[in-house]
Amino acid sequence: MANSSTVRWRSVWFSWGAAWAGLGCLLFLGGCVSHSLPREKAEARYQAALALEQDGASDKKVEKALLQAMAADPVYAPPHNALGQFWTKRQLRSREEIVAEYETAIRLDPNLVAAHANLAAALAGHDDAAADRAVSRAIELAPDDGWLWELRASIRQNRGLSGESLADYTRAIELQPERVQSWLGRSQVKRDRKDLAGAIADVTQAIELQPEEAAFHFMRGKQLEEKGDLVAALADYDWCVQKDPPNPAYHMAAGSVRYLLGDFEGALADFKYMETAPASHAAYGGFWSHLLRLRLSQPAEPADLKLGLDEGADPWTRTVAKFLNGELDEFTLLDAATTGDKAAVKRQRGEAFYYAGMMRLVNHDPAGARKRFTSCVETGARELVEYKFAQAELGRRH
Repeated sequence: MANSSTVRWRSVWFSWGAAWAGLGCLLFLGGCVSHSLPREKAEARYQAALALEQDGASDKKVEKALLQAMAADPVYAPPHNALGQFWTKRQLRSREEIVAEYETAIRLDPNLVAAHANLAAALAGHDDAAADRAVSRAIELAPDDGWLWELRASIRQNRGLSGESLADYTRAIELQPERVQSWLGRSQVKRDRKDLAGAIADVTQAIELQPEEAAFHFMRGKQLEEKGDLVAALADYDWCVQKDPPNPAYHMAAGSVRYLLGDFEGALADFKYMETAPASHAAYGGFWSHLLRLRLSQPAEPADLKLGLDEGADPWTRTVAKFLNGELDEFTLLDAATTGDKAAVKRQRGEAFYYAGMMRLVNHDPAGARKRFTSCVETGARELVEYKFAQAELGRRH
C-alpha cells in the first residue's frame, strides 16, 4: 500500500494552487470613489450589493445589484472585481468568465490591487506563469501586504521555483508572523528541499499559533517520521487520535509507526480503526491486521481479508488477499505483480515481495523472508508503507 503521505493519504499534506482559487477571493474589495453623480450612484449600488451578499441574499439579487452598479458608471472598476469574487465564491461561472471580470477591472483601474490579486488566485494552478505576473504587480502596488507574498510563494512553489518560493514565504512571515499558512507553506518548501529540521521548526510555529489543529500535528508527525524520530512522530499521531478518534488516517499513521517500533499489539489495535476508511485503504489495514495476528499467534479473523476478497475489489488488491488467504501461491503472486504499466509494476512488486516475506516469516522461514524483504527494498518503491515495513524487518532478528 502506498505511504499515506504520498498516494493514499494525501489529504493532511496542502495543495496550494487549488486553495488560493477559493480563498483569494475573500480578501480584497477596494476601489476609489469619485465625487461625480454616476460614481456616487455606482458606489451606493456597489455597497448595497456587498450588504446583500453579507446578509445571505439570493445569487440573483446580489448579481443584479452589481450589474446595476456597473450600469450606473461603466468605468468604475470595483463592481467588476466584486462580481468575479462573487462568482468564485458561489461557483456560478466558468474560470474564463471570472478571469474576464478581473481583467476588465484592471483595464478600468490598473492600480486596483484587489483585481490583480484575485486574478492571480483565479489563474493559480491553471496558468501559474500568468498568475505570478499578476500577483507580482499586486506586490508592486502593496509591498507591505504579507498575504500577497504568501500567494506568490504558493504559486512559485507550484512552478517548482523553490528558492524564490522560500524567499517569498520568508518575506510574508516577516510582514505578518501571525499568518499560519505562511509558516505551513515554508515548512513544505523546506521539506521539499530536504531541510527537515527547518520544516519541523516552521510547522511547530504554526502549531503554536493554532495548537488545537490536528492537521498541523499530523503534518509535523510525518516530517518527524521522515527524519527518523519515530517516538516524537508517534506522540504527534497519538495526539491526533485523541483529538479525532474516528479518523482512520491518524490510526494508520500511528499503527505504522508502532509496527516500525516493534509494538505489534499496539499496531494491531490501531489498524482495526481502518475499517472506516475507503474500501481500498481498509483492505490493506485488514492485510496488516491478518499478518500481525499470525505473527502474534492469535486466531485469524475472517473479517480481516473480507474487503480484499470482495469481487468489487480492484484486481491487484484481490490478488494479494487471495495469496494471504492461501488461495494463491507465491509464484502466482509475484507473476501477477509484473502486469501493468511501469509505475504499477514497481508498486505491485514492492508489495508482493513484502507480503511474500511476511508469509515466509510466519511460516518459520526467516532466511527466505529476509530475501523477500531485501527484494522489496531493491524495488526502490519508497512511497510504500510496505517498503518501510520491509526495511524494519531487515533490521530485526528473526
